[in-house]
Amino acid sequence: LLLPARQAEEMIIQFIHRLSGNKSSLQALKRLWYYAALPALPKLWNEVQAQPTYEAKLRKAVQLAISGNRFGFAMFRSNPHPSTEDVLKAVLEDIVWGKEQEKMFASFYKKVNSSREKHSFGVIEDNVVEDVIGLPFKRLLLQRGHRVIGIAKSIEATNDVCLSDGNWLSHQPDIRNFFEEAGLKVPEVFSSGSKSRGTDLRTATQQLQRIWSHYLTVVVSLGEGNSGSLRGVNMDILYLVFSKNPAEGKQRIIEWIPAYSNSFSSPVDPRRSSSPVAALDKEKSIDAFWGDM
Repeated sequence: LLLPARQAEEMIIQFIHRLSGNKSSLQALKRLWYYAALPALPKLWNEVQAQPTYEAKLRKAVQLAISGNRFGFAMFRSNPHPSTEDVLKAVLEDIVWGKEQEKMFASFYKKVNSSREKHSFGVIEDNVVEDVIGLPFKRLLLQRGHRVIGIAKSIEATNDVCLSDGNWLSHQPDIRNFFEEAGLKVPEVFSSGSKSRGTDLRTATQQLQRIWSHYLTVVVSLGEGNSGSLRGVNMDILYLVFSKNPAEGKQRIIEWIPAYSNSFSSPVDPRRSSSPVAALDKEKSIDAFWGDM
């Protein structure tokens, strides 16, 4: 019986959970990596704050988020005793950033810096630790007046961030202080409904369907798996990827694709109207939704 790779992976994960009797078999190792990463956050924020302008700060935060994608499953499993130095060494290593990357960033920055619009960003998380490294990026978006949420796996799937990881992390004092010192709330995390690599919108939770269809205006996709599974969604989308798979080594580390460049809608997208009335109604519903959060 031939199965699609994603379906086979989900079955293997479920089998391991049943066999072990533990649906969070990697939780202890995840926590060790989180405890190693949390002390690195002030250092990373200082790196961002050292930049002279908001644009330069956002660029640095984006670059850090890309570097954070280095924390793949191989690194995760090969080091059962991670340290803060291990985290900083990987994250602060240079990435390729030339004219092509700057062009993509400049297009994204125009969206972020628009004085006419405030956007609702959905950051689709990838690996543990990477979500900590991406916090300066989220904070800068919030400081610009935008709204930000995280979107994570529904259950444990290798070292990917799942809902329980996101909720645990958001309650850590270091994280709460990081946002509250700027007068900001810690971004909430929602389940995608996905149970394996990438984000399969066909299995989206009803809550995510509602958020995606009526409130999100920009998606930030982290990692190779999400990048591959979200191609073509009818949404402004920023892909941030550090390719760990040699077969995908030529994948762009940053790619900004406006909604009009996409050829089809995702399974949970509404067929969006371009009329000003529809846009106004959507903005009102966004404000109402975020006011309730």
